[in-house]
Amino acid sequence: MNKLTKFLIIFLILPFTAIAQISSLPKCQGEDYKKWTDCYAEIKFPRIEYKGEWKDGMFHGQGIAKDTNGTMIGQFEKNLIVSGKANFIDGGSYEGQWKNDQFHGQGKSIFPNGGSYEGGFNNGAFEGKGKLIYANGTVSEGNFKNRALNGKGKIIYANGNKSEGNYVDGSLNGKGKYIYASGDISEGNFKEGKLHGKAKHFFNQNEPSVYDGEWVNGDMTGYGIYKDKYGTYTGSYVSSYHQGNGKYIWKDGSSYEGEFHNHLRNGFGKFTYKDGSIYEGYFKDGLEQGKGTMVYSKDVDGWHKYEGDWDDGLETGYGNLELKNGDMYSGYFKQSVFNGKGKYTWVTGDIYDGEWVSGSKEGKGFYSSSTGFSYEGEYKNDEPHGKGKYVYSDGAIYIGNFLNGSEHGFGEITYKNDLDGRKSYSGSWEHGFPNGKGKMVYANGSSFDGMFKDGKKIEGNTSFAKFTTEENYYALIIGNNKYLNKENLSAAVNDAEEISRILKEKYNFEVTTLVDAKYSDIVDNLIKFTKNRKPLDNLLIYYAGHGELSDDENKGYWLPIDAGDEQDSKWVSNDIVRSRIKATKAKHVLLVVDSCFAGSISRGSNNVNRDIEKLNNINVINRLKMRKTRLVITSGGNEPVSDTDGGKHSVFANKFIDVLKNNNKVIQSMHLFQNVSDYVINNAQQTPNRTVIFKTGDDGGDFLFFPNG
Repeated sequence: MNKLTKFLIIFLILPFTAIAQISSLPKCQGEDYKKWTDCYAEIKFPRIEYKGEWKDGMFHGQGIAKDTNGTMIGQFEKNLIVSGKANFIDGGSYEGQWKNDQFHGQGKSIFPNGGSYEGGFNNGAFEGKGKLIYANGTVSEGNFKNRALNGKGKIIYANGNKSEGNYVDGSLNGKGKYIYASGDISEGNFKEGKLHGKAKHFFNQNEPSVYDGEWVNGDMTGYGIYKDKYGTYTGSYVSSYHQGNGKYIWKDGSSYEGEFHNHLRNGFGKFTYKDGSIYEGYFKDGLEQGKGTMVYSKDVDGWHKYEGDWDDGLETGYGNLELKNGDMYSGYFKQSVFNGKGKYTWVTGDIYDGEWVSGSKEGKGFYSSSTGFSYEGEYKNDEPHGKGKYVYSDGAIYIGNFLNGSEHGFGEITYKNDLDGRKSYSGSWEHGFPNGKGKMVYANGSSFDGMFKDGKKIEGNTSFAKFTTEENYYALIIGNNKYLNKENLSAAVNDAEEISRILKEKYNFEVTTLVDAKYSDIVDNLIKFTKNRKPLDNLLIYYAGHGELSDDENKGYWLPIDAGDEQDSKWVSNDIVRSRIKATKAKHVLLVVDSCFAGSISRGSNNVNRDIEKLNNINVINRLKMRKTRLVITSGGNEPVSDTDGGKHSVFANKFIDVLKNNNKVIQSMHLFQNVSDYVINNAQQTPNRTVIFKTGDDGGDFLFFPNG
């Protein structure tokens, strides 16, 4: 038995049933087997036993040979089997053609471990068409050479995977296809069993996806296109990671084009957000980092364009900001808010140049107003606080201490063209007025050195003129709770009734209150309220109720109680409200809207608090009264707003009422707005706005509230 046969004995198991051969040849004569020919004989050698036909002293013809390795039954020539069966003692077997005592030609071999091969053999090795079944159930079928698939073939693996294509030494090489039990499919060029060159892979685990591109040794490397349920990546790969230049388009409409590293945005690139905002600059680990420019589309804070430093995806470091309403800021940021030294320029011409903390003016700064007043000194929470110098618009100058925006503590003021005849005051102040010990010098040369209270001399009960107005104040207050086709509200009527009461009792407004008003009630009263007014009239319109935004028109609406659930003729358009405000002859109009999508009536928003001009001088008050005013305060932007804060009023109305109720001096709408806005932002998911009503003739005035007493 040769070496190859012994090798196959170890690895092949072939079921075998011996079939006795009855030869037609005569029995061989004599003892010398070397002379036997054309006969049948049985003989035992020391290491082999043979029963069968002989010719010229050798096994020839049908026979059975047995040795220590097993039994062979078949056709023999010159002592070697040429075709037949072999049953080996290790359990393996072979049936087929032989040559030079080796499997050669077509045959079937069963291995000792339970596997098998059926097909072509060449000198004991698998060669040609064949089918190899491993003991574990894996099946290889196709062209074999050197005991392995070489050429066209296919493999069905025990774990359920499948492959087919061109093989070299048992591994896919060239065109091929690999199907995983999980559902994944690789199709294209292979090298040594791994994807290499142009190929496509379908991923089916958890979330179906596909990669079509270049591969190196089983890794996505080179140019490729990857698609999954989130979007499509097109670009460079290294070791199966997005690496180098590429573009990813998300299905929500956002996209990124630029440099990648380890699957993440790294380096320079351009990111377009789903809302239309665009960032162009540097990234690190998927976030904006370093220098970059963002153009905002629908920013809730009214930002339009930021150019500067970024850190971890947030505006941090030095940058320049443009707001949609025309305001500008240049300075330092921290996590998307002004922080550090910076200069803010309002579109009105107001300028603040100084220190910021968490988005508020805090530290040392200088504020210059387009209306003529200025302040230089210390700030806290957006207000003068600490030591500072205030120059009033009429030229008066105060130098001293401030507390929460008002002159407070020791201070000195030099008046200019004061209608009360004051020239200067030096002493104690409290909440914007001389209070305590001080000295007042008058233009006529007289003076008073003594105690003051709320700006009045205590001795002799001498007082200065209190700020009052001879102008007329009117209010139209609308509150809708009970809707016919919409969900009812709970706070709007309470808000309207309480605001009506305060305006009437404390601020001398003539008030018209509409509760649960229909379309005709609102429109008719709006026309009546704004018609036939005079320049000295001040109009306040307050609406609390449902509001809606028509996306296709980009237009906002108030909803009377008889409004349809879907848009109909009973929806009150902002255009109606705006046109009546534009048409009225009243010099000052303030519109206040507490409803969803209220911000659609304004042109833009400005959430950076301006300094409020001091109203402790009649000249300042008169200047504000002279200028035409068309302002709107909304409880939010183009967003849903809260109906109630858990009590009787909405979050917005609750603070609006509180400020008016507890105020005891003349105030501007800006003062009212800033107090209400700060409260709402800190207590609800909405951002109030205050701005001019676009194209209605605003001339930079303000709406003033004069309390009684």
